[in-house]
Formats: sequence, structure tokens, C-alpha cells
Amino acid sequence: MARTRLANRRLALTEAVEWNGQPWQVSIGFDRDGAAREIFVKGMKSGSALAEFADDMCILVSRLLQHGERAADLSTSLGGQRETGVAPPTLVCAALAIAARLEGESAATIREAYLEAEGRHPTPRAP
Repeated sequence: MARTRLANRRLALTEAVEWNGQPWQVSIGFDRDGAAREIFVKGMKSGSALAEFADDMCILVSRLLQHGERAADLSTSLGGQRETGVAPPTLVCAALAIAARLEGESAATIREAYLEAEGRHPTPRAP
């Protein structure tokens, strides 16, 4: 599958997560259909080996998402556990689990937000 070209301006949702005893910010960028297409994580001191590794992993995972892979499938492939209470084995797996959950919970809202931003919202606004 060809890589999906993302809009220059796109909707992203950010959540705080604790992984390996450290606080992180996970941002998920979405396409117009509400599918996760990019992942960013921030938390460690900029320039640290872990921060650079996380950045590199997020670029690779984002490329996979832009080629049509699903966040839930990637999370499962990387050893993520759904609804078991087991912590994700890696930060990227935790981010993918968040992306998969947001795709399910927020896809319709994300689609509506894009339509609203483009002035094409299907529901007329009250005066």
C-alpha cells in the first residue's frame, strides 16, 4: 500500500501516560477518517539516549501507520496486552495502545472536527 499523504494541519490528541516510572506525553495525529497516522512521545530530557530512541521508534511506527497498518495490530505484534491489566512492555507499545483506543472512541468526533474546520459540517449550527 502507498503511503498516505497527511494534511499539513491535522488533528492530534495528547494524553499523559506513566511508563517505566516516568511521566510521558503521547500525541496521536489522525487523518480525516479518524485513523491514527502518527505518534509522538515526549518525556525524557531532550538529547538523552532514551528520548532519541523513542523519537526514532515513533518515526518508524508513524510510517507504518501511514502505509495502512492499524495501531491495534501493531500493538499486539509488539506484545501489547488488551484489557489484562498488564503494563505495555515498551513505551511505543503503550503509545500504540492509546492510539488504538482513541481510534475506537473518537473516530466520529475526529471526522466531524475535520469537516467543521473545512466548513463542511453536515449539521447546521444554531444561530
